[in-house]
Amino acid sequence: MIEVSWEVYDVKREMDTGLITHLFWTCLAQDGEESFQSKGATVIDRDDLEEFVPFENVTEEMVMGWLTKSNVDIQHVESRTLNLFNKNFNASSMSGLPWRGADGEEE
Repeated sequence: MIEVSWEVYDVKREMDTGLITHLFWTCLAQDGEESFQSKGATVIDRDDLEEFVPFENVTEEMVMGWLTKSNVDIQHVESRTLNLFNKNFNASSMSGLPWRGADGEEE
C-alpha cells in the first residue's frame, strides 16, 4: 500500500527577528523500498500569523500547521505525487534504446 507523508525539511528566517518567512517541504509517496517525492517551498503569509513565536520555541507541529494553512494545495500535491509514483513504478511500458545502458550511456 502506498503511504503519503509530509515533512518540512528546512525553513528560512529573518536573522534580526527570527521570524520564519519560508518553508521548504517534501511530499513523499512510498511503498516498501520504492518512493517518489515532490519538493516545494512556500512563503509564510505574515498576515495569517496569530502571534509571533520566537524561533527557538517553534515546534514541528506549528510548522506543519502553517504549511496546511498556506497557499500549498495539499490535495493537488498528493495527487500529483501519487500519479508520478505510479508512472515510475507501476508502468506497463518504458522508453529507451537497446544500444544504450540503463543510465543512457553508450555501452
